[in-house]
Order: sequence, then structure tokens, then C-alpha cells
Amino acid sequence: MVKEIRWTKTAAKNFDKVVDYLQNNWPEKVVIDFVNKTFNLLELLSHSPETGKIQDKKRQIRGILITKHNKLFYRLDKNALIILQIFDTRKAPKKLRFK
Repeated sequence: MVKEIRWTKTAAKNFDKVVDYLQNNWPEKVVIDFVNKTFNLLELLSHSPETGKIQDKKRQIRGILITKHNKLFYRLDKNALIILQIFDTRKAPKKLRFK
């Protein structure tokens, strides 16, 4: 069953920040590749939502790499896949928080 994809405000803000950074510091191809990888991954997850590895068993939060520097965190509810955050993997894991 295909799941609807919903973005939290935090996740949308994270995504925009990554895209802005890439636009300001990298060639356009890198930006396009990141956006394409993200949306291809979301397409995959909408069909196979349990692909990501469980990161927080209690809250059923899963994570999956977009690139080696960006990890997407999400959870499933009855009808949707909820994108919680896009996290820079170079940051200390202690800074990773979910609301």
C-alpha cells in the first residue's frame, strides 16, 4: 500500500537549509542530485515504508541515508509516512531531537 508523505515543519525547514547551502556553495548539479535523491528515496519509502532502520524503538522512528552527510528520519502512522527531520550526519548525535 502506498503511504501518503507528510513533512513536519522541522523537516521542511531542514530540507530548505540543505538546498540553500548547496546552492550557495556547490555546482547546480550537486543541488539537483540531492533533490532527486531525496524525492526518489521518498518514493521508495512510500511503497516500502519499513525500509529504514529503526532508530528509536519506543517512538518507532526510522532513519535512512540520503547522502553520506544527510539522514532522513521518519515514522509511520496509520495512513502516512511522516518526515520528521533531515539531519547532518557530521553533527554530534546528541543534537538529534524529535518533537
